[in-house]
Amino acid sequence: MEKEKVAIYKKWWFWLAIIGGTILLILVMTITKIQLKSTLNIIASLASNNTSENRIEAIDDITGQESILENNDFAKNTDNINTIANETNINNEQNVKKENKNTEKTENQSKVQEQIKQDENITDKEKTEESAKKEKHEEQEKENSKPTVSVGKKNALSSAKQYLNYMSFSYEGLKEQLEYEGYSSEEAKYAVDNCGANWKAQALEKAKDYLDYMAFSYKGLEQQLEYEGFTSSEAKYGVDNCGADWKEQAAKKAQDYLDYMSFSRSELINQLEYEGFTSSQAQYGVDKVGL
Repeated sequence: MEKEKVAIYKKWWFWLAIIGGTILLILVMTITKIQLKSTLNIIASLASNNTSENRIEAIDDITGQESILENNDFAKNTDNINTIANETNINNEQNVKKENKNTEKTENQSKVQEQIKQDENITDKEKTEESAKKEKHEEQEKENSKPTVSVGKKNALSSAKQYLNYMSFSYEGLKEQLEYEGYSSEEAKYAVDNCGANWKAQALEKAKDYLDYMAFSYKGLEQQLEYEGFTSSEAKYGVDNCGADWKEQAAKKAQDYLDYMSFSRSELINQLEYEGFTSSQAQYGVDKVGL
């Protein structure tokens, strides 16, 4: 009966040979590495010694050359000192001359600059005078070119300014007042256009005049100013800046109603709201008068 063949890697001696070969390879590599390191250290030591010896020899050579040069140049140095001294004196004299020339040049430049400034000031003054004359001439031409204002327009303008001195007006209100006085529509318009009034400021003054003798809500006062002829923006400006306390205005208005008529609490609140007061302002006013 034939023996059954066994794979080589299953035999014990195969693995023993593998392990032994591996150990032998590691030992050879370790020994080689140690030898290589020792060789490099020896080479580095030799190079260092050679460098030190070369440096010492170079220093000795330089020292010898310096001694020779010192002995040879000693005689020359004495002559050079005298030469240098002479050259220094010459250079000093030249520097003094240069400084004097630079000083003269600087002074001349300063004089030139001062003269230029004086000329510029004179030129600017002449330009200013010429410009002032030109402006005056243009103003005279404008005055001459203006159309002649009629006596009626001049009188209307004078009346408009007189009204504005003691009363506040809107643009339309003042124009209607002048026409009521007998001026023509053209004369009244000329006067209102040229009276110099600030219509927002007039609206503010009119709002304060109303508040001096009557209580108003914000909305009620705004409507009153528009009724007087002020524009919506002018009326709003007047009401926004009059400084009124609208709750206190509601209280004053409630008292005005009670002074000549009897109201229940709810009726008075409704009446104040009808006048333009808000619900909270109306309730405050009614509370303030004791209802």
